[in-house]
Amino acid sequence: MLSNSAKVSSILRLKQISRQFSQSSTMSQSQSQSQQPKWTMKTIPKTSNFTTNKHIKPDAVTPTPEQSAQFELNNPKMIHHARQYRPPTSPSATAGMFSWCAPTIGLPKPLLAGVGVDGDLKKREESWKHSSLLGVSGRAMDDLGLSLEKELSENDHYFEKIVSGEWFVGMELLEQQSKGDSTDSTEPEKKKDTPPIYPYSTAYAGYQFGEFAGQLGDGRVVNLFDIPTASSSTSSKIPSKYTLQLKGSGLTPFSRFADGKATIRSSIREYIISEALHGIGIPSTRALSLTSYPTVKAQRGSALEQCGVVARMSESWIRVGHFDFVRMMRDRAGLIGLCEFVLSDVFGGDEKKLCLGLNSKEVIGVFGADVDVKKYDGGEEGDNLDDVLGELTKYDRLYLEIVYRNAISVAYWHAYGFLNGVLNTDNTSILGLALDFGPFSFMDYFDPGFTSNHDDVEKRYSFQNTPSAIWFNMVRLGESMAELIGAGEELLGDDKWVKTGEGSKEGWEQRFVKRANCVIDLGGELYEKVFIDKYLQLVCCRLGIEPRSTDHTEVLGPMFEMLKLTKVDYNKFFTILQELPLLSSEFDYESASMKFISKSQLENLNEGELKVLKDEIESFLGVFKVRLQSENLKDDVRLSRAKQFNPLFVPRNWILQDVVASVENGEIEDGKAKLDKLMKMSSYPYDQNKWGSELKDLEKKWLGGPSSEEGESKLMMQCSCSS
Repeated sequence: MLSNSAKVSSILRLKQISRQFSQSSTMSQSQSQSQQPKWTMKTIPKTSNFTTNKHIKPDAVTPTPEQSAQFELNNPKMIHHARQYRPPTSPSATAGMFSWCAPTIGLPKPLLAGVGVDGDLKKREESWKHSSLLGVSGRAMDDLGLSLEKELSENDHYFEKIVSGEWFVGMELLEQQSKGDSTDSTEPEKKKDTPPIYPYSTAYAGYQFGEFAGQLGDGRVVNLFDIPTASSSTSSKIPSKYTLQLKGSGLTPFSRFADGKATIRSSIREYIISEALHGIGIPSTRALSLTSYPTVKAQRGSALEQCGVVARMSESWIRVGHFDFVRMMRDRAGLIGLCEFVLSDVFGGDEKKLCLGLNSKEVIGVFGADVDVKKYDGGEEGDNLDDVLGELTKYDRLYLEIVYRNAISVAYWHAYGFLNGVLNTDNTSILGLALDFGPFSFMDYFDPGFTSNHDDVEKRYSFQNTPSAIWFNMVRLGESMAELIGAGEELLGDDKWVKTGEGSKEGWEQRFVKRANCVIDLGGELYEKVFIDKYLQLVCCRLGIEPRSTDHTEVLGPMFEMLKLTKVDYNKFFTILQELPLLSSEFDYESASMKFISKSQLENLNEGELKVLKDEIESFLGVFKVRLQSENLKDDVRLSRAKQFNPLFVPRNWILQDVVASVENGEIEDGKAKLDKLMKMSSYPYDQNKWGSELKDLEKKWLGGPSSEEGESKLMMQCSCSS
């Protein structure tokens, strides 16, 4: 009889073969290949599923782009306060989830309020005149079927205008409105046949550092449109697509008392880390380009910093915070609409494929053994999870799928030593993608108590607390979805309940609460088991060994204890280890241990301290050698496995700071060259052949680490939330 842990491992490995996070094709093999451009930014098919589907509604005050434009013209000061959405007046009504909004970078007034005013337009034109396309991700361009060379050769500079916020699809509406021309809105046939593509910002709420912060929203982000990837077909049923948005592009209806801007410092960091995580194989949002606006300034603390705009893209930008929002608004119709949109647009419409494609009995059998039904109100001896849940509904599956994906992602973060720094519900993706990068970091050396966020004094988002932080967010998601995951098939089949939220059968409330709690508890068991199994799998992949349940205590335990004590470079440890001929008869433990010790450690440690480090490393190497012998694993086989999972380069905070300093100091050409080099190394971390022949001395410095003079001052750097 298999244990629950063994069941999880075996089912995951069988079911993950065709899944997004499968390891059946190696990370190095998944690197993008250059291909012929399929289209240009101007000709690429554009849609806007979030604003044109039947499930998601705009705010009731300005339901069309034209009305939004007029509203902003008449209420120019309103932008400086969050547009407060009002709860719906009936269970069948909805508060809406987005507001039409255009990029305003360089404009002192909101949205369209400055249009037609010569002074404001001159200021904006002056900003555009001095803007500079600092960088473009070659890998992202390949994935979209675009060519930078072709884009830059276009006379109308359409690509640069789109990614900088200078131009946007739907700008003709802005021009018509500023002239008082509303003829376009009186063409009903055109409007019905072709729903407008126009920029928008979304409303969401969130728990920040454990406390509910109320209504938030895209305070400095506008969504432009959806675009297909190069491998997708516009005629296919479920095309693979990205939603393109601009971060730092100016005031939105959700800016509240902020300025809608992003500093060039934070923009460079997000631009690089997005593609670095994707290059490693960690689920992440993407970055397409970075534009600098040196004449546009943002006040951050006592400093006035120059600004930038990141054009970034994702399969979906929906967060747990969007579910917090409908809960806060008591927007029942909005919750149903949001779930239906996510099911159909984000997950493709086939709920049977969610949750690894497992049926209800498999899900409950594998993950539900430790769910205690009796602890809830109305629970009795003999109650079991099968009876309480019955068949899993599409909403149950949706919740469990989101939990599953986030468990997978946290395992990746832990295996590669990555910290996001801020893990509030409003920056937790329903796809488990890393997003909204602020005070992030790759650990330079293993320290489970490390937090990359300088402001995280309680270490809520430290490395060791990351799994619990994300689970906290998954519980909040379950609470926001409680009305649907508590319903079960019976209530979901009750027309009265679906329309009004009132049950027509006696005692439904108690069953409802018990079922919702059981689904969340089931999610908790799934989260823990999937995280532990995936984490073991990934670390063993990095070691080049086949995972065994005993590896947690016999290999990983001693290894992480050694890493914590020795403070050797965390990611380099794996690349050095994979090259060691451990099974060779001539293998020398002492010389091998010296390969892990940095130049700074050699110069700063005394003889006794150095001996302790060497002894710790040699002790682990002995343990690891025994493990390899038990698998009869040859060194060359181990190397061929491990190198597919061990990046040769990860962008450290001290490297990012070096590039930021070059750009901020006005060394534009030097800054661009460094940024381009860093993007190549980050995008293709397994393949040095794609790093280019330029700046080889800089490449060597970045690979080697800080100089011995700089010592540890550049390691384990923290950042603030200011961006």
